[in-house]
Amino acid sequence: MLEQYNKPGGYRHCFNRFGTRFDTGAHYVGAMDPGHAFHTLLTYMGVIGTETSRLEDLFVPLDPDGFDVMHFP
Repeated sequence: MLEQYNKPGGYRHCFNRFGTRFDTGAHYVGAMDPGHAFHTLLTYMGVIGTETSRLEDLFVPLDPDGFDVMHFP
């Protein structure tokens, strides 16, 4: 493992600025439609398609024009 920072973990670090904590981890994963890059990678790795993962239930499919659909409360 190569790590530029003085602690291992990469994107799994947090930092504080002016009393607010920020998580630097992944906040959005695109290309999850079947046949797209990240979906293909996770399927190849065996993450998608197992009964324990159910990643298909976590992602909203693209709209008919190919755009991501985001819902805000």
